[in-house]
Amino acid sequence: MPNRPRISGSPRIPVIALTGYLGAGKTTLMTAMGYRSGPVTKTEAVCFTPECIDTPGEFLESPIFKNTFMSLSAKAEVVLLLMDPLKHSSFPPQIAAVLRAHAIGVVTKADIAGPESLDLARRMLIQAGAKEVFMVSAVTGEGLDALRDCINKYFEEVR
Repeated sequence: MPNRPRISGSPRIPVIALTGYLGAGKTTLMTAMGYRSGPVTKTEAVCFTPECIDTPGEFLESPIFKNTFMSLSAKAEVVLLLMDPLKHSSFPPQIAAVLRAHAIGVVTKADIAGPESLDLARRMLIQAGAKEVFMVSAVTGEGLDALRDCINKYFEEVR
């Protein structure tokens, strides 16, 4: 999905917000899906594009930033909760319940994680309140079309 400029007076463009621990693949995923462009580097600060809010992993790792993420997520229609199945850093239970946006779970690195790790990550995302969970690989493209279709479904509902 190409970035579209906002035009004064035009309808608001639906926005995705991402959260996940350091190294979960937030920026890599958004680049692979076409919501960002340019080189993938460590996200040091919140990065805004017309369709995406990419947050640093520190937003979950440091309690001081959790409220900031909650405020930013209010600007989104969809929040992606990303989990690296090789690390299993858990989200707070039912964190999705406090989000205004629809929460979708995303297990990244599906191309290199084993089935047990993928299943544990899926269960942890469901415990966090994700209604759907997608297994994806930004490297191979696995699961990206299904995730994009799900996101677009929610975008259509809010338009």
